[in-house]
Amino acid sequence: MLDSLAATLHSTTLNQPRAHLAGLPARELQQIQARLPNLVDVREDAKIVTYTNVAVELLKKPPPTNVHGFDQDGEDLGIVHPAIAYHFMLPHLNLFAYFCHEDDVPEDLRPLCIWALQQKVVALTECPDKQLRRMLASPNGRVDTQAKLFMELRVRSKLFAHLLSPGINLPDTALPHIQGCIELEAKSKPQAKDAFLRNPALYVQQGIVLARTRSRDPEVRKFLERVVNDIDKVNSQNVKMFLIQSKLYLSRVLRRMGEVEEAVVHEKYLISWFKKNPEVVPDKILREWFETESGHDPVFEGLGGTKWLHNRKTTWKSVTWQSRACFRCGVKETPMKRMMQCAKSQRHARWKTTLITKLVASNSQLSSQVDFSWRWAMYRRLDQIQDDWI
Repeated sequence: MLDSLAATLHSTTLNQPRAHLAGLPARELQQIQARLPNLVDVREDAKIVTYTNVAVELLKKPPPTNVHGFDQDGEDLGIVHPAIAYHFMLPHLNLFAYFCHEDDVPEDLRPLCIWALQQKVVALTECPDKQLRRMLASPNGRVDTQAKLFMELRVRSKLFAHLLSPGINLPDTALPHIQGCIELEAKSKPQAKDAFLRNPALYVQQGIVLARTRSRDPEVRKFLERVVNDIDKVNSQNVKMFLIQSKLYLSRVLRRMGEVEEAVVHEKYLISWFKKNPEVVPDKILREWFETESGHDPVFEGLGGTKWLHNRKTTWKSVTWQSRACFRCGVKETPMKRMMQCAKSQRHARWKTTLITKLVASNSQLSSQVDFSWRWAMYRRLDQIQDDWI
């Protein structure tokens, strides 16, 4: 009775993980949610992987070399590659590993999802297109190059997200996959030569993975200092997150290299920022930043360690601080004046007003004809001019 009730609860949509593929709009994510296998079926596949009735684990057996496959049209593919064979033998596990949001994967299934995603990478990089048709079905029967590129990007990104999680923490294994993502991005966007500006999130992640491997600190220092120095060139809503995590890992790299004074500057900034913004960074990300670091961590200790991580909360002071943001650029200054504008935005506004006033005053005929709509149009046009003019 209890077993059947548990299975029923597991199969309800309320308890189902979310489907997620980075880059897809919400409308398409709703469509692939229906393709996400039920957790009960996934666990049945997991039982096949972890143990069988004859007590022989499938993963410890040699790769299957005698599995016949068929494509979506029923055509015999002959003996398929072992990575494709696993796709046929464990369909629910493979679909779940690919479609499920990384945060929603149960911890007992995470190692199996990592294994399934690794097999999918092998299939995408080694298998002939004829055998990939089952994984990348297309109306014309041919494997679409862009679809293959998209799938490999998503698979590798999910892989390194799992491998960097606190429960797994294998940055050395994650590094080839994040480097593979950068190579695929360069292939898909050949006109963008600068890897940092092409995809700043991926560039920052590569620097962090290198920092966590503790093997190439001089190279990592250049990576992260580039982010800190050129962060103003990035046009993204996650700019502050890029800056904070880059400063955090840069401070650790500098300490390992003996540059203690430079590290202390970043550490003081980080401690102050985390105290003023205790709940801006999600708990999962904070755990990955601090719980995967072994040894002395001045930032974490300065915040209060595990006690701060588990008991942090928003205070009235932090709310006041966060509300004091410039409505134009988001920077926080003390004090904010003139309708919550930072000093740079105030200079920008005065510059535009002065320019329009001089333009109107220089032409008496224009001065008599100018109206509010004309002034508003001029303001909008000047908004398009870069702040470098100031």
